[in-house]
Amino acid sequence: MLTVAGANPVYSAVDNVLYAQMEDGLHLVKSAAASKTADVIVQNGTVSIDREAFRSNRVIKRVVIPEGVKSIGWGAFNTCDSLSEVVLPDSLETVADTAFNWDLNLDFVEFGTNVKQLGNPSNYIGASPFSGHVPAHLIVRGGQNGSYVSSSLQDDSIMQTAYFGPGMTDLRFSASGTFPKTIVIPADCERLEMPWNFGSYASEVRIYAPAGSRGWETAKAAIAGTYGTLSEDQLLEYTPLSATLSAAGAVEPGTVVPLKATAQGGVRGDKLFRFTEVSANGQRKVLQDWSTADTLNWNVPVDGSSVLVEVRDATLLTEKATLAGVQPSVSLNKSGVVIVAAGQPMPELAASVTAPEGATVTYQWLCNGAPIAGATGATYTPTGAEGDADASADRVYSVVAHVVTADGVAVNAVSGEVTVRMAAEASKSTRRR
Repeated sequence: MLTVAGANPVYSAVDNVLYAQMEDGLHLVKSAAASKTADVIVQNGTVSIDREAFRSNRVIKRVVIPEGVKSIGWGAFNTCDSLSEVVLPDSLETVADTAFNWDLNLDFVEFGTNVKQLGNPSNYIGASPFSGHVPAHLIVRGGQNGSYVSSSLQDDSIMQTAYFGPGMTDLRFSASGTFPKTIVIPADCERLEMPWNFGSYASEVRIYAPAGSRGWETAKAAIAGTYGTLSEDQLLEYTPLSATLSAAGAVEPGTVVPLKATAQGGVRGDKLFRFTEVSANGQRKVLQDWSTADTLNWNVPVDGSSVLVEVRDATLLTEKATLAGVQPSVSLNKSGVVIVAAGQPMPELAASVTAPEGATVTYQWLCNGAPIAGATGATYTPTGAEGDADASADRVYSVVAHVVTADGVAVNAVSGEVTVRMAAEASKSTRRR
Protein backbone atom coordinates (compact mmCIF):
# COMPACT_ATOMS: atom_id res chain seq x y z
CA MET A 1 0.00 0.00 0.00
CA LEU A 2 1.39 3.37 -1.07
CA THR A 3 1.08 5.99 1.67
CA VAL A 4 2.27 9.55 2.21
CA ALA A 5 2.46 11.44 5.48
CA GLY A 6 -0.59 13.66 5.86
CA ALA A 7 1.54 16.74 6.52
CA ASN A 8 3.43 16.43 3.23
CA PRO A 9 2.86 19.70 1.33
CA VAL A 10 3.63 18.24 -2.11
CA TYR A 11 2.86 14.54 -2.34
CA SER A 12 -0.32 12.59 -1.70
CA ALA A 13 -1.46 9.04 -2.37
CA VAL A 14 -4.89 7.82 -3.46
CA ASP A 15 -5.64 4.16 -4.31
CA ASN A 16 -1.94 3.29 -4.63
CA VAL A 17 -1.34 6.21 -7.00
CA LEU A 18 1.15 8.97 -6.13
CA TYR A 19 0.27 12.60 -6.90
CA ALA A 20 2.37 15.75 -6.62
CA GLN A 21 1.18 19.34 -6.31
CA MET A 22 3.25 21.34 -8.82
CA GLU A 23 3.16 25.00 -9.83
CA ASP A 24 0.71 24.31 -12.68
CA GLY A 25 -1.51 21.98 -10.68
CA LEU A 26 -1.79 18.35 -9.60
CA HIS A 27 0.36 15.76 -11.40
CA LEU A 28 -0.18 12.01 -11.37
CA VAL A 29 3.39 10.85 -10.84
CA LYS A 30 3.37 7.08 -10.40
CA SER A 31 1.18 4.06 -9.87
CA ALA A 32 2.58 1.61 -7.33
CA ALA A 33 4.16 -1.40 -9.04
CA ALA A 34 2.24 -3.79 -6.79
CA SER A 35 -1.11 -2.11 -7.37
CA LYS A 36 -3.98 -4.52 -8.00
CA THR A 37 -6.43 -1.83 -9.12
CA ALA A 38 -7.86 -2.73 -12.54
CA ASP A 39 -10.18 0.27 -12.85
CA VAL A 40 -8.36 3.56 -12.25
CA ILE A 41 -10.18 6.87 -11.86
CA VAL A 42 -7.73 9.76 -11.89
CA GLN A 43 -8.30 12.42 -9.24
CA ASN A 44 -10.25 15.55 -10.16
CA GLY A 45 -7.97 18.57 -10.36
CA THR A 46 -5.18 16.65 -12.08
CA VAL A 47 -3.51 18.49 -14.98
CA SER A 48 -0.89 15.94 -16.10
CA ILE A 49 -0.24 12.20 -16.27
CA ASP A 50 3.54 12.17 -15.97
CA ARG A 51 6.29 10.20 -17.71
CA GLU A 52 6.02 6.40 -17.25
CA ALA A 53 3.32 6.83 -14.60
CA PHE A 54 1.72 3.41 -15.30
CA ARG A 55 4.53 1.80 -17.29
CA SER A 56 4.40 -2.03 -17.35
CA ASN A 57 1.29 -2.15 -15.18
CA ARG A 58 -0.15 -5.50 -16.26
CA VAL A 59 -3.26 -5.21 -14.10
CA ILE A 60 -4.92 -1.98 -15.18
CA LYS A 61 -7.83 -2.56 -17.59
CA ARG A 62 -9.61 0.79 -17.64
CA VAL A 63 -8.60 4.34 -16.83
CA VAL A 64 -10.85 7.40 -16.60
CA ILE A 65 -9.01 10.70 -16.98
CA PRO A 66 -11.05 13.76 -15.87
CA GLU A 67 -11.57 17.15 -17.44
CA GLY A 68 -8.67 19.46 -16.70
CA VAL A 69 -5.90 17.05 -17.68
CA LYS A 70 -3.90 18.65 -20.49
CA SER A 71 -0.98 16.29 -21.05
CA ILE A 72 0.02 12.63 -20.97
CA GLY A 73 3.76 12.07 -20.72
CA TRP A 74 6.26 9.83 -22.48
CA GLY A 75 5.55 6.14 -21.93
CA ALA A 76 2.81 6.90 -19.40
CA PHE A 77 0.89 3.69 -20.25
CA ASN A 78 3.73 1.85 -21.98
CA THR A 79 3.24 -1.94 -22.06
CA CYS A 80 -0.01 -2.02 -20.10
CA ASP A 81 -0.95 -5.44 -21.47
CA SER A 82 -4.48 -5.54 -20.05
CA LEU A 83 -5.48 -1.95 -20.80
CA SER A 84 -8.56 -2.02 -23.06
CA GLU A 85 -10.38 1.26 -22.35
CA VAL A 86 -9.19 4.83 -21.85
CA VAL A 87 -11.71 7.62 -21.25
CA LEU A 88 -10.03 10.87 -22.28
CA PRO A 89 -11.17 14.44 -21.48
CA ASP A 90 -11.86 17.19 -23.99
CA SER A 91 -9.24 19.30 -22.20
CA LEU A 92 -6.38 17.01 -23.32
CA GLU A 93 -3.91 18.84 -25.57
CA THR A 94 -0.69 16.80 -25.85
CA VAL A 95 0.19 13.12 -25.72
CA ALA A 96 3.87 12.21 -25.91
CA ASP A 97 5.34 9.49 -28.10
CA THR A 98 5.15 5.92 -26.74
CA ALA A 99 2.45 6.99 -24.26
CA PHE A 100 0.44 3.88 -25.23
CA ASN A 101 3.32 1.79 -26.58
CA TRP A 102 2.55 -1.93 -26.96
CA ASP A 103 -0.89 -1.76 -25.40
CA LEU A 104 -2.10 -4.83 -27.27
CA ASN A 105 -5.71 -4.75 -26.05
CA LEU A 106 -6.34 -1.07 -26.70
CA ASP A 107 -8.41 -1.27 -29.89
CA PHE A 108 -10.35 2.02 -29.72
CA VAL A 109 -9.19 5.46 -28.59
CA GLU A 110 -11.14 8.72 -28.81
CA PHE A 111 -9.59 12.16 -28.24
CA GLY A 112 -11.50 15.42 -27.79
CA THR A 113 -11.53 18.71 -29.68
CA ASN A 114 -8.50 20.52 -28.22
CA VAL A 115 -5.59 18.41 -29.41
CA LYS A 116 -2.34 20.19 -30.16
CA GLN A 117 0.08 17.30 -30.56
CA LEU A 118 -0.19 13.50 -30.59
CA GLY A 119 3.31 12.06 -30.79
CA ASN A 120 6.64 13.70 -31.48
CA PRO A 121 7.15 15.02 -35.04
CA SER A 122 10.88 15.50 -34.44
CA ASN A 123 11.46 11.85 -33.54
CA TYR A 124 10.80 9.31 -36.29
CA ILE A 125 11.53 6.16 -34.29
CA GLY A 126 8.87 5.79 -31.64
CA ALA A 127 7.25 9.09 -32.64
CA SER A 128 3.65 7.92 -32.24
CA PRO A 129 1.66 7.61 -29.03
CA PHE A 130 0.88 4.10 -30.32
CA SER A 131 4.28 2.83 -31.39
CA GLY A 132 4.67 -0.92 -31.77
CA HIS A 133 0.92 -1.59 -31.95
CA VAL A 134 -1.89 0.63 -33.25
CA PRO A 135 -5.57 0.70 -32.21
CA ALA A 136 -8.05 -0.56 -34.79
CA HIS A 137 -10.09 2.64 -34.50
CA LEU A 138 -8.85 6.15 -33.72
CA ILE A 139 -11.00 9.27 -33.31
CA VAL A 140 -9.65 12.79 -32.83
CA ARG A 141 -12.69 15.05 -32.71
CA GLY A 142 -10.69 18.23 -33.29
CA GLY A 143 -7.59 20.23 -32.57
CA GLN A 144 -5.86 23.56 -32.23
CA ASN A 145 -3.61 23.43 -35.28
CA GLY A 146 -3.17 19.85 -34.14
CA SER A 147 -0.76 17.21 -35.37
CA TYR A 148 -0.67 13.42 -35.37
CA VAL A 149 2.46 11.37 -36.03
CA SER A 150 2.67 7.65 -36.79
CA SER A 151 5.70 5.44 -36.21
CA SER A 152 7.07 2.07 -37.24
CA LEU A 153 5.05 -1.01 -36.39
CA GLN A 154 6.49 -4.10 -34.80
CA ASP A 155 3.44 -6.34 -35.12
CA ASP A 156 0.76 -7.01 -37.74
CA SER A 157 -1.85 -4.58 -36.36
CA ILE A 158 -3.65 -2.38 -38.91
CA MET A 159 -5.54 0.82 -38.16
CA GLN A 160 -8.90 0.09 -39.75
CA THR A 161 -10.32 3.61 -39.38
CA ALA A 162 -9.20 7.05 -38.28
CA TYR A 163 -11.32 10.17 -37.97
CA PHE A 164 -9.72 13.61 -37.65
CA GLY A 165 -12.01 16.56 -36.96
CA PRO A 166 -11.62 20.30 -37.59
CA GLY A 167 -8.31 21.81 -36.52
CA MET A 168 -6.24 18.65 -37.05
CA THR A 169 -4.11 20.23 -39.75
CA ASP A 170 -0.94 18.09 -39.79
CA LEU A 171 -1.31 14.31 -40.26
CA ARG A 172 1.80 12.20 -40.79
CA PHE A 173 1.67 8.50 -41.64
CA SER A 174 5.11 8.20 -43.16
CA ALA A 175 5.94 4.89 -41.45
CA SER A 176 5.19 1.82 -43.58
CA GLY A 177 1.94 0.00 -42.88
CA THR A 178 0.52 2.66 -40.56
CA PHE A 179 -1.93 4.38 -42.89
CA PRO A 180 -5.58 3.62 -41.98
CA LYS A 181 -7.77 1.68 -44.38
CA THR A 182 -10.42 4.40 -43.95
CA ILE A 183 -9.49 7.93 -42.95
CA VAL A 184 -11.53 11.11 -42.58
CA ILE A 185 -9.56 14.35 -42.78
CA PRO A 186 -10.93 17.82 -42.01
CA ALA A 187 -11.55 20.71 -44.38
CA ASP A 188 -8.58 22.62 -42.95
CA CYS A 189 -6.02 19.81 -43.23
CA GLU A 190 -2.77 21.26 -44.60
CA ARG A 191 -0.47 18.24 -44.53
CA LEU A 192 -1.13 14.55 -45.17
CA GLU A 193 1.93 12.33 -45.33
CA MET A 194 1.57 8.81 -46.69
CA PRO A 195 3.96 5.87 -46.37
CA TRP A 196 5.97 4.52 -49.29
CA ASN A 197 4.57 1.07 -48.51
CA PHE A 198 0.89 0.39 -47.83
CA GLY A 199 1.39 -3.33 -47.54
CA SER A 200 -1.28 -5.59 -49.00
CA TYR A 201 -4.25 -3.28 -48.46
CA ALA A 202 -3.52 -0.31 -50.75
CA SER A 203 -6.60 -1.04 -52.87
CA GLU A 204 -8.81 -0.96 -49.75
CA VAL A 205 -7.77 2.55 -48.67
CA ARG A 206 -10.52 5.19 -48.71
CA ILE A 207 -9.83 8.84 -47.92
CA TYR A 208 -12.75 11.13 -47.04
CA ALA A 209 -12.63 14.93 -47.09
CA PRO A 210 -15.15 17.76 -47.59
CA ALA A 211 -15.37 18.38 -51.34
CA GLY A 212 -13.71 21.56 -52.57
CA SER A 213 -11.95 22.20 -49.26
CA ARG A 214 -8.28 22.65 -48.56
CA GLY A 215 -8.32 19.18 -47.03
CA TRP A 216 -9.66 17.79 -50.32
CA GLU A 217 -6.80 19.37 -52.26
CA THR A 218 -4.29 18.18 -49.65
CA ALA A 219 -5.56 14.62 -50.07
CA LYS A 220 -5.39 14.85 -53.88
CA ALA A 221 -1.78 15.98 -53.71
CA ALA A 222 -0.90 13.21 -51.26
CA ILE A 223 -2.49 10.59 -53.53
CA ALA A 224 -0.54 11.94 -56.51
CA GLY A 225 2.62 11.53 -54.44
CA THR A 226 2.09 7.77 -54.20
CA TYR A 227 2.86 7.50 -57.96
CA GLY A 228 -0.01 5.19 -58.75
CA THR A 229 -0.20 3.17 -55.55
CA LEU A 230 -3.42 5.03 -54.78
CA SER A 231 -5.78 6.64 -57.30
CA GLU A 232 -8.10 9.64 -57.13
CA ASP A 233 -11.19 7.43 -57.14
CA GLN A 234 -10.16 6.42 -53.61
CA LEU A 235 -10.85 10.01 -52.49
CA LEU A 236 -14.50 10.41 -51.46
CA GLU A 237 -16.65 13.36 -50.45
CA TYR A 238 -17.39 13.66 -46.74
CA THR A 239 -20.30 15.33 -44.98
CA PRO A 240 -20.55 15.29 -41.17
CA LEU A 241 -22.37 12.46 -39.48
CA SER A 242 -25.63 13.54 -37.83
CA ALA A 243 -28.70 11.95 -36.27
CA THR A 244 -32.36 12.87 -35.94
CA LEU A 245 -35.14 11.17 -33.99
CA SER A 246 -38.84 11.58 -34.74
CA ALA A 247 -42.11 10.13 -33.51
CA ALA A 248 -45.03 8.92 -35.64
CA GLY A 249 -47.78 10.57 -33.66
CA ALA A 250 -48.20 12.44 -30.40
CA VAL A 251 -45.72 11.63 -27.62
CA GLU A 252 -47.96 11.25 -24.58
CA PRO A 253 -47.18 9.48 -21.29
CA GLY A 254 -48.75 6.04 -21.08
CA THR A 255 -48.93 5.53 -24.85
CA VAL A 256 -46.82 3.48 -27.26
CA VAL A 257 -45.35 5.59 -30.03
CA PRO A 258 -43.26 4.41 -33.01
CA LEU A 259 -39.87 6.16 -33.18
CA LYS A 260 -37.72 6.55 -36.28
CA ALA A 261 -34.00 7.39 -36.22
CA THR A 262 -32.28 8.82 -39.28
CA ALA A 263 -28.55 9.04 -39.94
CA GLN A 264 -27.06 11.43 -42.45
CA GLY A 265 -23.51 11.88 -43.68
CA GLY A 266 -20.52 9.96 -42.34
CA VAL A 267 -18.55 7.36 -44.26
CA ARG A 268 -20.17 4.90 -46.63
CA GLY A 269 -21.64 1.68 -45.37
CA ASP A 270 -24.13 0.58 -42.74
CA LYS A 271 -24.96 2.78 -39.79
CA LEU A 272 -25.62 1.32 -36.37
CA PHE A 273 -28.18 2.64 -33.88
CA ARG A 274 -28.68 2.34 -30.13
CA PHE A 275 -31.80 3.50 -28.27
CA THR A 276 -31.52 4.39 -24.58
CA GLU A 277 -34.20 5.63 -22.20
CA VAL A 278 -32.99 8.43 -19.91
CA SER A 279 -34.99 9.17 -16.77
CA ALA A 280 -35.45 12.64 -15.35
CA ASN A 281 -32.70 11.97 -12.79
CA GLY A 282 -30.26 10.75 -15.44
CA GLN A 283 -30.63 6.99 -15.01
CA ARG A 284 -30.17 5.12 -18.29
CA LYS A 285 -31.71 1.92 -19.64
CA VAL A 286 -30.78 0.50 -23.03
CA LEU A 287 -33.97 -0.27 -24.93
CA GLN A 288 -32.31 -1.54 -28.10
CA ASP A 289 -28.56 -2.11 -28.33
CA TRP A 290 -26.32 -1.43 -31.32
CA SER A 291 -27.81 -2.78 -34.54
CA THR A 292 -28.88 -1.62 -37.98
CA ALA A 293 -32.50 -1.36 -36.75
CA ASP A 294 -33.50 2.31 -36.91
CA THR A 295 -37.03 2.03 -35.44
CA LEU A 296 -38.41 1.39 -31.98
CA ASN A 297 -41.86 1.24 -30.40
CA TRP A 298 -41.51 3.31 -27.24
CA ASN A 299 -43.78 2.84 -24.24
CA VAL A 300 -43.71 6.47 -23.06
CA PRO A 301 -43.19 6.66 -19.27
CA VAL A 302 -45.10 9.08 -17.08
CA ASP A 303 -41.98 10.28 -15.25
CA GLY A 304 -40.67 12.62 -17.93
CA SER A 305 -38.09 10.23 -19.36
CA SER A 306 -36.63 10.84 -22.80
CA VAL A 307 -35.17 8.59 -25.50
CA LEU A 308 -31.62 9.05 -26.65
CA VAL A 309 -30.61 7.57 -30.00
CA GLU A 310 -26.95 7.21 -30.90
CA VAL A 311 -25.72 6.57 -34.42
CA ARG A 312 -22.28 5.46 -35.55
CA ASP A 313 -20.60 4.66 -38.82
CA ALA A 314 -17.61 2.43 -39.60
CA THR A 315 -15.21 4.87 -37.91
CA LEU A 316 -17.12 4.40 -34.62
CA LEU A 317 -17.69 8.16 -34.53
CA THR A 318 -20.95 8.56 -32.63
CA GLU A 319 -23.56 11.32 -32.83
CA LYS A 320 -26.89 11.50 -31.02
CA ALA A 321 -30.39 12.95 -30.89
CA THR A 322 -33.04 12.95 -28.17
CA LEU A 323 -36.83 12.95 -28.00
CA ALA A 324 -38.46 14.03 -24.74
CA GLY A 325 -41.29 11.97 -23.31
CA VAL A 326 -42.97 15.12 -22.05
CA GLN A 327 -42.89 17.59 -24.90
CA PRO A 328 -42.32 21.13 -23.60
CA SER A 329 -45.24 23.50 -24.10
CA VAL A 330 -46.07 27.04 -23.01
CA SER A 331 -49.42 28.72 -22.54
CA LEU A 332 -50.56 32.22 -21.55
CA ASN A 333 -52.99 33.36 -18.89
CA LYS A 334 -54.76 35.49 -21.52
CA SER A 335 -56.09 34.69 -24.98
CA GLY A 336 -58.03 36.24 -27.80
CA VAL A 337 -58.47 40.03 -27.63
CA VAL A 338 -57.97 41.95 -24.39
CA ILE A 339 -59.50 45.45 -24.49
CA VAL A 340 -57.94 48.05 -22.26
CA ALA A 341 -60.21 50.99 -21.38
CA ALA A 342 -58.83 54.47 -20.93
CA GLY A 343 -57.18 54.86 -17.56
CA GLN A 344 -57.01 51.12 -16.93
CA PRO A 345 -53.64 49.39 -16.33
CA MET A 346 -52.24 47.13 -19.01
CA PRO A 347 -52.82 43.41 -18.33
CA GLU A 348 -50.00 41.29 -16.94
CA LEU A 349 -49.24 38.38 -19.25
CA ALA A 350 -47.94 35.23 -17.55
CA ALA A 351 -46.38 32.17 -19.16
CA SER A 352 -46.96 28.66 -17.84
CA VAL A 353 -44.52 25.97 -19.04
CA THR A 354 -44.92 22.20 -19.07
CA ALA A 355 -41.52 20.50 -19.33
CA PRO A 356 -39.67 17.37 -18.15
CA GLU A 357 -38.51 17.38 -14.55
CA GLY A 358 -35.15 19.05 -14.09
CA ALA A 359 -35.44 21.22 -17.20
CA THR A 360 -34.34 24.86 -17.20
CA VAL A 361 -36.47 27.50 -18.90
CA THR A 362 -35.69 30.96 -20.25
CA TYR A 363 -38.16 33.30 -21.94
CA GLN A 364 -38.37 35.82 -24.75
CA TRP A 365 -41.53 37.86 -25.20
CA LEU A 366 -42.55 39.01 -28.66
CA CYS A 367 -44.69 41.88 -29.92
CA ASN A 368 -46.06 41.52 -33.45
CA GLY A 369 -43.51 38.73 -33.94
CA ALA A 370 -40.46 40.78 -32.94
CA PRO A 371 -38.45 40.23 -29.71
CA ILE A 372 -39.03 42.81 -26.98
CA ALA A 373 -35.71 43.99 -25.54
CA GLY A 374 -35.30 42.98 -21.91
CA ALA A 375 -38.56 41.02 -21.79
CA THR A 376 -37.08 37.71 -20.64
CA GLY A 377 -39.06 36.81 -17.53
CA ALA A 378 -41.98 34.49 -16.97
CA THR A 379 -44.32 37.49 -16.93
CA TYR A 380 -44.60 40.62 -19.02
CA THR A 381 -46.75 43.72 -18.78
CA PRO A 382 -47.23 45.40 -22.17
CA THR A 383 -46.43 49.10 -22.42
CA GLY A 384 -48.47 49.78 -25.54
CA ALA A 385 -45.44 51.49 -27.01
CA GLU A 386 -43.50 48.49 -28.37
CA GLY A 387 -42.35 48.62 -31.96
CA ASP A 388 -43.06 51.27 -34.57
CA ALA A 389 -46.85 51.00 -34.61
CA ASP A 390 -49.12 53.86 -33.58
CA ALA A 391 -49.96 53.88 -29.88
CA SER A 392 -53.63 53.15 -30.64
CA ALA A 393 -52.90 50.18 -32.89
CA ASP A 394 -53.51 46.57 -31.89
CA ARG A 395 -50.46 44.74 -30.58
CA VAL A 396 -50.13 40.96 -30.67
CA TYR A 397 -48.07 39.38 -27.88
CA SER A 398 -46.62 35.89 -27.49
CA VAL A 399 -43.71 34.22 -25.74
CA VAL A 400 -41.03 31.71 -26.69
CA ALA A 401 -39.91 29.40 -23.88
CA HIS A 402 -36.42 27.99 -24.45
CA VAL A 403 -36.39 24.68 -22.59
CA VAL A 404 -33.20 22.70 -21.91
CA THR A 405 -33.82 19.24 -20.50
CA ALA A 406 -31.66 17.63 -17.83
CA ASP A 407 -29.80 15.63 -20.49
CA GLY A 408 -29.00 18.73 -22.52
CA VAL A 409 -31.69 18.69 -25.21
CA ALA A 410 -32.85 22.20 -26.19
CA VAL A 411 -36.39 22.85 -27.44
CA ASN A 412 -38.22 26.10 -28.22
CA ALA A 413 -41.89 26.09 -27.23
CA VAL A 414 -44.04 28.90 -28.65
CA SER A 415 -47.23 30.11 -26.98
CA GLY A 416 -50.47 31.17 -28.58
CA GLU A 417 -51.11 34.87 -29.21
CA VAL A 418 -53.04 37.48 -27.32
CA THR A 419 -54.08 40.81 -28.85
CA VAL A 420 -54.12 43.90 -26.68
CA ARG A 421 -56.42 46.60 -28.04
CA MET A 422 -56.89 50.06 -26.63
CA ALA A 423 -60.57 50.97 -25.99
CA ALA A 424 -60.50 53.91 -28.39
CA GLU A 425 -59.63 51.55 -31.23
CA ALA A 426 -62.45 49.22 -30.14
CA SER A 427 -65.02 52.04 -30.30
CA LYS A 428 -63.86 53.05 -33.77
CA SER A 429 -64.40 49.49 -34.94
CA THR A 430 -67.94 49.56 -33.48
CA ARG A 431 -68.81 52.83 -35.20
CA ARG A 432 -67.57 51.50 -38.55
CA ARG A 433 -70.02 48.64 -38.32
